[in-house]
Amino acid sequence: MAGEVKNIQMAAGAALTKLVGSDYGAVHSVTKGETATHTLLAAHLSKDRAVVVLVYVDEVFADGGGSQPVIEVGETTDIDLCFDHLKLVNAAAAGVWKFGFLNTSTRAVLITSTGAVGAGTGGVTVTVLAAPTS
Repeated sequence: MAGEVKNIQMAAGAALTKLVGSDYGAVHSVTKGETATHTLLAAHLSKDRAVVVLVYVDEVFADGGGSQPVIEVGETTDIDLCFDHLKLVNAAAAGVWKFGFLNTSTRAVLITSTGAVGAGTGGVTVTVLAAPTS
């Protein structure tokens, strides 16, 4: 039947929910006016991690007579390690971006944002999944 959710899809969704609610994943939304740094995943004390980052654009990025917000994902000593902060300039609403990087042990995974100025717009929801490499 079209649109029917299969058992495997529900199991995959449940597994993802468990990962995101653990030391292996996180979700965070950033709105256009937010200037902050948030820890998505605390540092692993002994293992590097392979990190997959999914960015969903909640609100179109546009200057609107001001300036767009700046979003960066990285780690403690390199806040834009995952992607260049210009990557989301003029990003369309409902766009999905996929990135990956190697997170060094002892460094937290961070999302850093600088809010829009004036009538600038842009917002995202970021999902991070990480797995130790050894």
